Amino acid sequence: MSCEELRPLLASFLTEALEPEQQEQVEAHLPECPACSEELVALLELSEGLAALEPASAVEPLRVLRGGGWIAAILSAAAILLGLLWIGERQARPAEALVTGGTVQRLAEGEVLVATGPRTIVLPCGSEVKVEAGARLRLLGRRELALDTGVGWFRVAKNGEPFLVRARGTRVRVLGTSFRVEVKEIKMSPKQGAAIGAAVIVAVVTGVVLFESERGSEELRAGQGASATTAGVITRLATEDEVAARLAPLEREREVLKAENDKLRAEQVALTKRVAEFEARLAARVEAAKAPLRKADPAPAPSKVAPAKAEGLRVRSFGVEQQDALKTVNWTRAGEGAAEIFPHLAAVWASIQEGKPIDPAVQKKLYMANQKLVEIILEVQGKLPTHAKGNGEFTHPLIIANLMAEHLANAGQPFDEAQLAGVSRSGEQYQAAWDLAQARYGEQTPLVRRLIDELILKRDCMAKVEALLTPAQREIVIFKEAQHVNQLDIYSPVMLVIMNAKPQGVSDERPLRARLDILASRTWGLSEADLAAASPALDAWARILNPQLVEAPRQLMGSFTLAEAVRSGSAQADAMEEILRVLPADSEAAKTILTTTKFMVPRKLVSKDDK
Repeated sequence: MSCEELRPLLASFLTEALEPEQQEQVEAHLPECPACSEELVALLELSEGLAALEPASAVEPLRVLRGGGWIAAILSAAAILLGLLWIGERQARPAEALVTGGTVQRLAEGEVLVATGPRTIVLPCGSEVKVEAGARLRLLGRRELALDTGVGWFRVAKNGEPFLVRARGTRVRVLGTSFRVEVKEIKMSPKQGAAIGAAVIVAVVTGVVLFESERGSEELRAGQGASATTAGVITRLATEDEVAARLAPLEREREVLKAENDKLRAEQVALTKRVAEFEARLAARVEAAKAPLRKADPAPAPSKVAPAKAEGLRVRSFGVEQQDALKTVNWTRAGEGAAEIFPHLAAVWASIQEGKPIDPAVQKKLYMANQKLVEIILEVQGKLPTHAKGNGEFTHPLIIANLMAEHLANAGQPFDEAQLAGVSRSGEQYQAAWDLAQARYGEQTPLVRRLIDELILKRDCMAKVEALLTPAQREIVIFKEAQHVNQLDIYSPVMLVIMNAKPQGVSDERPLRARLDILASRTWGLSEADLAAASPALDAWARILNPQLVEAPRQLMGSFTLAEAVRSGSAQADAMEEILRVLPADSEAAKTILTTTKFMVPRKLVSKDDK
């Protein structure tokens, strides 16, 4: 794998989103290429800064638009990095607490310990090790041991002899100190037992240690830490003060932007109030002007209370309750965000097709524009019906129709009254179809089936809305080159499955049918007997999809279309329902099949030159 082919994969490598073959290729390449290793380190540092700016609850909504994974991958990498940070635990566990708690036992030379709970181990040399549940420890010599997996806190007795800890190809040498070593395995899925890699993390509480591998070494003092990859590349972790100094300018900028945002919101509220007052005065004047023209009525007709209306909505449908869910959305900002994204889509799509990194300046602009769309999710999350996580509410036709209407109005091509009426009718038809679908579902209906049904309903509704657009309006809200392409079309229902659809490259060496067996056994947990019973359903699944596989080079594996998602998801849902008929209803495999929302989107892998 060349550097040009590898670098677009680094963000996905950090989030473990690559196929096993790709993950192995990246791991094999990095030790031999300092340039790619440096870029990986730079991406980690960037993700660390971004993660500190976003609350944990905002990470999922930020998947509104990923543009080849550029936002989600960075934030997911940040989440992984935060999971490895040792500073907080170091502060919470002073050296005096290292040997307290748990069962105390002695470990003889050559003995292996697999901890089922907290254990404090006393070694022959007088040193002490506190291990946590799941740790595997081997005593190799009087002052030498191996930590194969898990976490160990060490307090080393000084006697003039070196103390050595071996962990996955690395060594920690000390004379007398207290420190923490963790071997963190990286897996493709929690259900898969085999690890595809590991990271060794060392944090020093007191004293000095030498952290070594075949690729180099780092001297670590109290308050410092470092991590090593499977390939042996050691990277020093930033201290708390270094992180704070690096993030201080970003935090100040964030506060400024927040203050500006609060000011604009206040101005919007005041302006909305003024408009309402003006409309009320105008209505009163109109009524006063009409009064002399009316005949006196014996008694005024009882007034009807008008239903509540969501402020700023251009499309009103789906009932009052769902309109109320959108009251707090700032549609002006949302429309601005959509308009700011579109000018950059051509450049993003070109970079993805060529397998090249997206220009950092373009990434920044897209990130800022995307934030305005994220605000929609933060306001409506949990308020609109959906079977999907992440973008389920965002892709509701009421949201998309109003975002499109605001975008068009800002561009001087608003929906006219006939178009608005047509959009509302489409929305009412969607709601009726949604209610009918929910009534059909039972306890044995897989979540994937419900998710794909929702995708189809939203596809059909938005197709009717699209048919109402004039040519001028289509130029504004449709990027023809990548319409309905995953991660690139904010008005396409395909955004519903950004977090659920899992692209897979298939080839002669890795055929689709073999991948289905792997999915059924490793991910769903089917036994060999279950696989034999499920074989007809898996055969039918492969027969449906094989003739329709879309050819794509590796860099376009994730750029599947709405049509591919519907076709693949429907075929998988059919297979799931057939498999459930041959499995015991109370088996773990059946429960997994019923509750998973993930589905495979296979594409035929071709080389870049062939494509």
